[in-house]
Amino acid sequence: MGGSLWHGTNGTGPPRAEWNVRADMPSSRVVYPHVTTLCPLDVAGAAQIDGVQYQQLLHCQERVPVVKALLEMYSAWLLRCPWSEPRHGPKGPADAQLRSSVVYDLAAVTMLPVFSGGFIKLQEVHVALEDDGFTVPIISGWPMTAGISWRSPGWETFVVQLLCNTAEVIA
Repeated sequence: MGGSLWHGTNGTGPPRAEWNVRADMPSSRVVYPHVTTLCPLDVAGAAQIDGVQYQQLLHCQERVPVVKALLEMYSAWLLRCPWSEPRHGPKGPADAQLRSSVVYDLAAVTMLPVFSGGFIKLQEVHVALEDDGFTVPIISGWPMTAGISWRSPGWETFVVQLLCNTAEVIA
């Protein structure tokens, strides 16, 4: 995710440092110049599945073993998760029967070109890494394409269809 550029997790508060960046700044500074796409917490922190779509996930686990495994792991993880941000997403608290936690990685994966949904508005930005782990937009930074906001409300449906093997993916 690379931290947040303009605001914090769940679309609120000040920007936040990315834990992995802050934990290993030397490696981050080697990797960042090669990063071409970023799904910062500004966007990824708002990715949560609930309602009809979450119920569809629960139902498709009977015929899709990988979804069953994911939901079993999710239930076990949710009971042990020490971080409040992913457990208390913008759509409400995570609940193994009602809604997911924040699913940062799913937001990032659906930015890949293989998915034609265009769910996230992208913008060319230049970023730098500060010593405290913050990723900041700055004119003299590394150029990359970053997700800046959600564009389309169909993301949850697409992700559930993809996981349940009912989505049409254009390669």
